[in-house]
Amino acid sequence: MNLHGLISVSVLLFLGVSADEPLQQFSKDNLKFSANIYQELAKKDKAFIASPISAEIVLSLVAEGAKGDTHTELSKAVHIGSNQREALKVISPTLNSEKDDAKLLSANKIYVAEGFDIKKSIKSLAADVYKAGIENVNFKENVAAADLINKWVEGRTNNKIKDLIKPDQVDSLTKLVLVNVLYFTAKWHHPFTKSLTSQKPFYTSEKETKNVEMMQNTLEASFWHCGYLKAKFLELPFLDTNVTMTFILPDSKTGLADVAERVQEYLAHAKYIRKPVAVSIPKFTIRNNIDLVPILKELGVRKLFSKDADLSGISDKGGLSVSSVQQQAYIDVNESGVEAAAATAVGIGLTSALQPPKPEDTFIADHPFLYVLKDRTHNIVLFVGSYKG
Repeated sequence: MNLHGLISVSVLLFLGVSADEPLQQFSKDNLKFSANIYQELAKKDKAFIASPISAEIVLSLVAEGAKGDTHTELSKAVHIGSNQREALKVISPTLNSEKDDAKLLSANKIYVAEGFDIKKSIKSLAADVYKAGIENVNFKENVAAADLINKWVEGRTNNKIKDLIKPDQVDSLTKLVLVNVLYFTAKWHHPFTKSLTSQKPFYTSEKETKNVEMMQNTLEASFWHCGYLKAKFLELPFLDTNVTMTFILPDSKTGLADVAERVQEYLAHAKYIRKPVAVSIPKFTIRNNIDLVPILKELGVRKLFSKDADLSGISDKGGLSVSSVQQQAYIDVNESGVEAAAATAVGIGLTSALQPPKPEDTFIADHPFLYVLKDRTHNIVLFVGSYKG
């Protein structure tokens, strides 16, 4: 298929948290973390695809076992709120949905070194909140261990994410590998006609162009041209899912460079109007590997990667620290729909179409733009990235 979380005088009132409050806070925190991830990746000045929620889930699981400054730094960087568990319990079913024309899958797995004990409390949290399976692995056999993990990831991402773990990333000192995968594939609600796709110039700079395959359609869509943000917003729906894909096109051909500073504003709710729009969007595929360690360090996470890390909530055995946080992500946008996948791994070891009306507006994505896939049920950013030709 194509991707296509009071006391008054002589009266005590015990107030529970409303069911919506954890979700609203989770959505806000997810937006902040997504903006942080985008800002850091945008510094490399390359097109990319990333899944903030995939990283957020696996790092939240690590935070469950972190204590002291280690927990404080990680929670602040990833924006982990006090109602994270409650929110994840509600969101989890939304992240696992399969219908005829759309599939969204999130899965977690913990690989534990043979002979290494993790606390029952973490095992319970992993199973009850994160729905994570646990499997014992002999990391001394590094090639076999990496192969085991990679096959699990491949099987849950339609073979789009391969070789997430390299054999040289695990060894006898590796005690835990935590993995989250996120996979989405769906068909457009209004597919593009393949015969209309043609080579068109795409501006890679103010004056330089390259030819790309440009898809074209005229459709009723959610559209907004924001003078304040100097950009056009186009939200396209898919069949059988509440996930949508939003394209954010700066007015200026070189405007994407200015987006990063205020990206949270761009990712927040747009003031859409349903109207006929003539749309031209590149057909593209992006695959990348992301080392999240330098990004997390830039966001203030230090203890987690040092000999001073306190992960005593995971195991009574001292000396645990995180050696790597890797994410591999993939997206394919074509006439039929979209396919996107991401896998994030944390290694812990011992320190060492009908004819629409005539359009009034156009959305011609012939220069660098930002895109985001959101779950509209809970307003969660699933994937975010940029395209530069």
